[in-house]
Amino acid sequence: MSLLYKLDDRVPGNRFLVYSLQHVVLFISGGVALVVIAGVALGLPAPELSALMRRTFFVAGAFSILQAVFGHRYPIIEGPAALWVSMILLIAPAMKGHTDTLLTDLGTGIMIGGAAVVTVTLTGLMPHVFKLFTPSVNGVLLMLMVIQTSPSIARGMTGLSPGKESLDGASIIVFFFTVAVLLVLNSVTRGFLKSISVLIGTFIGWLFAIPMGLAVRPESSSFLSPPGVFAFGPPTFSPGIVIVSVFASFVLLSMVYAGIIGMSEVVDKKVDARGMKNGVLLHGIGAAVAGVFSIVPNLPYITPIGMVSMTGVAARRPFMVGGLILAAMGLVSPVGALFSSIPIPVGYATMTVLFALIFKQGLHEVQKDAGRFPDKIGYVVGIAMIIGVGTMFLPFEAFSQLPGILPYLLSNGLIDGTVIAVVLDKALLRRQQVQLNQ
Repeated sequence: MSLLYKLDDRVPGNRFLVYSLQHVVLFISGGVALVVIAGVALGLPAPELSALMRRTFFVAGAFSILQAVFGHRYPIIEGPAALWVSMILLIAPAMKGHTDTLLTDLGTGIMIGGAAVVTVTLTGLMPHVFKLFTPSVNGVLLMLMVIQTSPSIARGMTGLSPGKESLDGASIIVFFFTVAVLLVLNSVTRGFLKSISVLIGTFIGWLFAIPMGLAVRPESSSFLSPPGVFAFGPPTFSPGIVIVSVFASFVLLSMVYAGIIGMSEVVDKKVDARGMKNGVLLHGIGAAVAGVFSIVPNLPYITPIGMVSMTGVAARRPFMVGGLILAAMGLVSPVGALFSSIPIPVGYATMTVLFALIFKQGLHEVQKDAGRFPDKIGYVVGIAMIIGVGTMFLPFEAFSQLPGILPYLLSNGLIDGTVIAVVLDKALLRRQQVQLNQ
């Protein structure tokens, strides 16, 4: 695609800060909701949830900068992993009455999972892992990620929340108003205005939400709040939680890979082996650090793929300043409180527009194999999507009789669909490719 600003381009001073803030808004539109969902599931009181939010801002901002400088070197904001949030939603109900232990067990599991990723990367085994993620598998993964997020988007759109299970008309109006504004801005604006259409659309939606009674008043107890470590207590060890954490950490690698490859194609600069290795290594270190700071593990978000596609701005320097702002928000309570008060329907509306472009990227990945394997691509993608999406509709109780960690793994449609895609891809597509080469 044609970019307004490429990775290493210098951005004029009068546009620089605006582009930086756009990355911050992108994180807030998705990351804040995930933190809130995880915090509520874990039963955190408001002060602890606010502290969790600040720690998330700080670590996400810091590792976004580190990735841009030393890692994959793309403008991909780091943020809480939806897969981890879904795992927490599944585990937390089964641990009622043991929440304190669960929190410290999760911290230990997350640290060990991050250490496992670092170990595999340093030993040179990662290329063998990434061979599993062909275009067809990446396409299925991207599409399933979007679909798995859709129930949360629907709840945010309709104003549903714990204790409020009836449709809220104001939320629905604000949601569709914001979506319409974002689509119109992307269609009618050009140049600089098009490049900040996400920021403008989100801000207009925020203003519209105020008279609709959906604005959230920001609250903060102090000005400076340095992030603490082991916020829920010293680490504790649970073999089951550790196994789930390590498995989740390796499943996340597929998303890291898909996100980096997707962005490399959008910015038309292919990632080399060193960049991929450094990106994965920093991701593993970041996961271990997430355990130390007692937050949901981060991963490179896929929403920046949609934003760069929409705005044409891939410049690295404004992105790094955006990461710096995000990290500072984790230290300065009033600033963090202000940005985290974005109305939920507005945040989800922004996610919806960007996720639509990510779904398109998933279709694009599938098309790469469709031309080479026209007869069998439908089996790989179709079966994986049907089973993956179908599993998302099954209640967790249906898996509760299975032993060990299987209920938490098999009840996740994203994991099921991805594993099936990998197996069918190897059995049908790559096998045919080997036969053709012979």
